[in-house]
Amino acid sequence: MDEQARDDRVEAALHVSAALAERGDLEAARASLEGILVDGGERYEVLAHYGLVLHLLGHHGQAVSYLRRALALRADDPNLLHSLGLCLTGLNRWGEALTVFKQNWDAQGDRYWTALMCGVSLSMLARSGDAIGWFQEAYDAAESGGGPRANSAYLVGYALCLCGRWEEATPFLREATARLEGDVQFARLLALATDTAARTSASASAGEDGPLSGWDPLPDRWLKDAAPPPSGEPPYCE
Repeated sequence: MDEQARDDRVEAALHVSAALAERGDLEAARASLEGILVDGGERYEVLAHYGLVLHLLGHHGQAVSYLRRALALRADDPNLLHSLGLCLTGLNRWGEALTVFKQNWDAQGDRYWTALMCGVSLSMLARSGDAIGWFQEAYDAAESGGGPRANSAYLVGYALCLCGRWEEATPFLREATARLEGDVQFARLLALATDTAARTSASASAGEDGPLSGWDPLPDRWLKDAAPPPSGEPPYCE
């Protein structure tokens, strides 16, 4: 097969894979890409698209390898940096994830998600004080209404509570609770922030771990929109 024929085959497979991914058939999209890994496996767009499909399938370990190879060819692609960071969080490699998300902040990646994930990574590394500023960045970047604003307000408040700054946390928690009425976790934390007796009782039950023992800093439901969406066209074709 001559070079032009190989290039045409790679381009066709990329378009087929993108169309399949958009329809939600990620396994077929992966199979289409695997068919061209020999001929096009060192091309940026093949590595990038394959890494993203693996990420969306939940194969984080494999995805990390391909995403890193793609980023070696184009180091400041914000979509790939975001995807790589999320894969690393899925592998509980929080320190590496933090480095990637900070790199994406410098690369002008999505301000809300990048700041939020920097804060989450720091929280998972037990660095709540450092996380506050990043959650504040996410809060500032979020639209004035909707879930992102509520979630980032909650996380600012949560991090402040972890640092014992209950009064500072209260306005953020009130906003989060008002924006997402009925969220049990929001309401529970607001109750702790505004009621010293409740904190004392919770601390007595938890012992040395304090009133927030056992709290999940990142409910999984908040990340359902974090993954990059499949595209109708191969996102990395030149």
